Amino acid sequence: MCNGGDLEGFLVKFIKEKQVIPKAVFWELARHTIENLAYIHHGWTPEGPWDAEKKGPWKSIRHDDLHPGNILHWPDDQPDASFP
Repeated sequence: MCNGGDLEGFLVKFIKEKQVIPKAVFWELARHTIENLAYIHHGWTPEGPWDAEKKGPWKSIRHDDLHPGNILHWPDDQPDASFP
């Protein structure tokens, strides 16, 4: 279970506080979202593509309900922290 909240809650917090999301945070969120979608669709990771010879064929997952409320966060270095 991801205990860091979801992207929707993160965005609502910024809207309520009438703040702008810092560019660095925006791009980090975008990078993580794209990397995770690339993994579930194609088996791609930052280290490289899925190694079908060693691991067998990739079984793609298609996410049909992608929206901010379905983008969950659990930071690697802070397991109890909320969305950035």
